[in-house]
Order: sequence, then C-alpha cells, then structure tokens
Amino acid sequence: HAPDHAAVRLNYASAIMRSNSPSPPTEADYDLAELQYARALDAEDSPTMKFHTPGPRANRRALALRMLGNLRVLREDWSAAENFFESSWKQLPAAATWAAWAEVCFASGQKDKLPHIIDEGLRHWPESWWPRAMRGLAAATYSSRERFPLQAAEDLAAAELAADATQPELRSLQARALFTLAQIEAGRPRAPQLIQRLEALGT
Repeated sequence: HAPDHAAVRLNYASAIMRSNSPSPPTEADYDLAELQYARALDAEDSPTMKFHTPGPRANRRALALRMLGNLRVLREDWSAAENFFESSWKQLPAAATWAAWAEVCFASGQKDKLPHIIDEGLRHWPESWWPRAMRGLAAATYSSRERFPLQAAEDLAAAELAADATQPELRSLQARALFTLAQIEAGRPRAPQLIQRLEALGT
C-alpha cells in the first residue's frame, strides 16, 4: 500500500533483524535489512514523503544511516560503519549516534579520528560525562601507565559518578570506562567497588 514510505521500510528492516530471535540474524537477514534501510533513505525523496516536515525526515534519515552503521559493525566492516555513523551525525546529532561513532573508531584502532569525534561531543554536551569518558579512554589507551595523565583519570571518573546509562550505546561506553578504571585501580580498595558497578551494568 505504501512501498515508498520511509517509515515502512525502517520498520521492515527492524523486523527482519528480529525475525529469528532468539537466534542471531543470518547473512541473508543482514543483506535484506541493509537493502531496506537503503530504500528507506531513497524513499525520503519520493512523492509519498514530500509533504512530511523536515524534522521527521531528518530524524528518519539519521536513523537509517545509524542502523546501516550498526549492520556494518556486525559484519566488522569498520571503515564503512564509521562513515555511516558520521553521516548520521551530520544529519542529526544524537547521543546514541555519537557514542556508536566513537566506539567503532576506538574499538577498531582508528585513533586518528577520535580527537575530532571527542571535540564534537564536548561541543554538543560540555557538561555531560560521555565525551569526557571517551577522552579519558583515548588517553588511557594511548599513554603508558607510568605517564598516565591525571586528566584521564578525572575524565574516566565522570562515568563512574554518573547514573547508569539507559541507552545501549552510552551504557557500553560507560562500562568500558569503568573497566579501564578497574584495571588502573587493581589491587586497591576502590577496585571491588568498580567491579560491582560493572556487574550491575550487566558486564
């Protein structure tokens, strides 16, 4: 009834990814879902969608691009995932998109891209813990323990002081920051508290 409706395509792609639950998606599921997310992007320029207001259209485009990035993460295609997340961010900045973008660059060793991503996060959320936590993770990872910067410890502690994140992308970043703190604090009284917090986060 509405083959060129972007929301229909987005919902279809999401349903495909859940169709075999609790079993993981198959390669065929990945291919079909990716096709539907791409068609959702194309549909935004169709006559069906021309009367929709700019805000919802930008939100759907950003969502489709982020979901395409997530699919590429599942396939370990880090470069393509990073491009999709960056495109989603440019379409509509959102915390979940930023965290996924930062995570894929951090986890895949694309450290040259992290300063820009961290700066973007600090610009949009100067008082929030997640850009500081990523800045601390980058410093902790790429500095020797003997020369571990004090600022990095303070940045990581921001994730510890924050309430448990509810968004999956932020929750993953928070757990990574707490795990790094636990490694730094190994053998000290604070370490068991950090481990308990990680268990509470489901790690």
